[in-house]
Amino acid sequence: MLQALRIVSTAEMKQAEKNANDGGIPYLRLMENAGSAAYRVIREKIGLEENRFVVLCGTGNNGGDGFVVARKLLEQNCVTTVIITGLPRTDDARTMYDTLTALEVEILMLGVDDDETIHDRINQCEVIVDAVFGTGFHGVLPDNVAELFGIANHTTAKKISLDMPSGLNSDNGEADQSTFCPDITVAFAAMKTAHILPQSRHICAEVDTVHIGIEDSCFADMGFLLTLLDENIIDTALPVRKADSHKGNYGRLLNIAGSKNMSGAAVISTLAALRSGAGIVTLASTDSVVDIAASHFCEATFLRCAATDDGQISSESLRELATVLLKSSACLIGCGMGVSENTIAVLRTVLENSISPIIIDADGINCLSHDINIIRTAKVPVILTPHMGEMSRLTKKTIAEIKADAFRIARDFSKQWNVVLVLKDAATIIALPTGELYLNTTGNPGMARGGSGDMLAGMIAAFAAQGIEPSLAAAAAVYLHGLCGDRTAEKRSQYGMLPSDMIAELPLLFQSMNR
Repeated sequence: MLQALRIVSTAEMKQAEKNANDGGIPYLRLMENAGSAAYRVIREKIGLEENRFVVLCGTGNNGGDGFVVARKLLEQNCVTTVIITGLPRTDDARTMYDTLTALEVEILMLGVDDDETIHDRINQCEVIVDAVFGTGFHGVLPDNVAELFGIANHTTAKKISLDMPSGLNSDNGEADQSTFCPDITVAFAAMKTAHILPQSRHICAEVDTVHIGIEDSCFADMGFLLTLLDENIIDTALPVRKADSHKGNYGRLLNIAGSKNMSGAAVISTLAALRSGAGIVTLASTDSVVDIAASHFCEATFLRCAATDDGQISSESLRELATVLLKSSACLIGCGMGVSENTIAVLRTVLENSISPIIIDADGINCLSHDINIIRTAKVPVILTPHMGEMSRLTKKTIAEIKADAFRIARDFSKQWNVVLVLKDAATIIALPTGELYLNTTGNPGMARGGSGDMLAGMIAAFAAQGIEPSLAAAAAVYLHGLCGDRTAEKRSQYGMLPSDMIAELPLLFQSMNR
């Protein structure tokens, strides 16, 4: 069963804490709850016996959480040293510090106590707890803290970060080169954006989200719901085939694709659709593209379209396309199609006339960027599959702007235009008009080559043609596409693998999943 996670920004988390405080839970109680929850994770995941602990504490409230952890360890007679970067600056952290110092505890301060002693404590312990910055970090680590983390990261000790690894920006995932690298990150109340961003989630390692007394009502209208895709999407989206079924049960896909110099996109997308279970796949393209495609497979049917002088599908074929479109259970348009007045006219015809889901990829998206308002003429679900460059053209934002706030931009775009958006990147995001988001967890850099997107588009379209709900069709295809890439890389290497190798791997992948 797929489960949605709440993801919040640093500012939203602070607002939720304020809401809880206004509702009767003091900040000091939240700090006690956070430190106690982190202590329980340490006890359950690592254990207390025969372990020596070092707790690194900063001057803010994350340090206060660390003081609570240290106190809990000392109460269990654990050998514990606390290393502070300075005296506490907040009232709550100071209260927790004063409570801790009432116990018999070794506290060392950076820049005051002997560096050699501090380094020895780190090198000789079995567990290091990072409570220096949490979600409060931005910029560059101070030199003495960077040096401390460098020593800690090179030890064999188990490492735990409280809320966020210190040195990692919790909103954008930017990391200082000396960021503390934990084995476990204990997220307080909700996950933050850096916990799941592709550039930073490996730093966070295993993330355990713990309840600290902030109820769901405190997060009203904040953050977003995100589902991490895993193998459960297969059971959710792809039914096992019935014994008495026939090709008509698995849909008719119309794939409008290809042009004189882009025949490969038509071949790859069509073959991927065939390998993804569609009952009947029709490739609509020019004679030159159809002739090439027919040499690669014989299972598809073809609609030969008139060609323009530059080898693209001509608007003279609109009547024939519209006729086949009305018999189709899904339509894929755009792979290698080219961008011109003719292909824009073809896209407009599909949007205005289709009675089944439409998947728009590649040049279909580039055509759409000339007048995105034509998407409102569609009376059926629409799935868009842009990469970052295409998304930039659609939104008129720079790639850097999109990457900096990809989840929110994807969510808002999906809502605004009432489409399922598959925003392709190192970690692909699927955004639904309801505001829900999926994040893919499969795939590798070996997939970063021409044709990979055409394969994905063919898979999504094949699933949609089979009657799978569009958001699930997109999510399942994205997950399987990445998993297929991972399995192909294991056999052929990331350097040498091709999308055609991935398509050949698809049947074996379905077989392993009993589909």
